[in-house]
Amino acid sequence: MYLKLVIIGIHSSKFENEKSKVNVLNAARRHLIKHPIVCDFDMKIWSSMEIICWPTLLVVDPNGLVIGEFQGEIQANLVKNFIKHCFKFYENSIESVKKLEYF
Repeated sequence: MYLKLVIIGIHSSKFENEKSKVNVLNAARRHLIKHPIVCDFDMKIWSSMEIICWPTLLVVDPNGLVIGEFQGEIQANLVKNFIKHCFKFYENSIESVKKLEYF
């Protein structure tokens, strides 16, 4: 079994001009963003996840639990190391479950 990392951007509009899908799409193209982006124009996701600053990066595990939160401008190496440890943890967890299934 291979672990997969899924990246989904959530765009919560801070300013009125950011509530245009065309503007969001143009910004994504300008910044070479290729992952899917959800437009949270009414801030429902923002509120339900209790986000308090732009930008915020949440890491969600395969069970849907938030296991990491990075607020503000972050260093890529910090996130990369965190994700690397998550892969090791979940890979070991999956291998343990697979071994139990074959008993």
